[in-house]
Formats: sequence, C-alpha cells, structure tokens
Amino acid sequence: MKLDNNNGLIVPFCPALNTLFIIGIIVLNKYWDTLPNLLFFLYMLLMITNGVILIIYAAKNNQK
Repeated sequence: MKLDNNNGLIVPFCPALNTLFIIGIIVLNKYWDTLPNLLFFLYMLLMITNGVILIIYAAKNNQK
C-alpha cells in the first residue's frame, strides 16, 4: 500500500481513535445517568467525523 505524505497519519490515527471510541462507549454506558448531554453529543460528533475521514480516505485510495 502506497501512502502519500499528506495522508500518512490517517492510517494509524483513525483506527486508534476507533479503539478509544469503543472504550468510551463502555464508559458512557457505565456513567450514563451522571454525564451531561453536551458531552455525549460532542462524543458522537467526533465519532461521525472520524468515520467520514476514513470513508473519504478509502474513496480517494480507490480512485488511484
């Protein structure tokens, strides 16, 4: 797999974020009643942003 200099960090960074998101889901499940809603929405926004980055990166790699 050939990596560009601009996208070299996406490959190791996004899966690491996915792992942290899974751990975060476990934490959110445990402390669901005490967390503020804003924290949950920010967490979901970060998850969606990470997914979009991975989808765009995969689409760009398929076009080459």
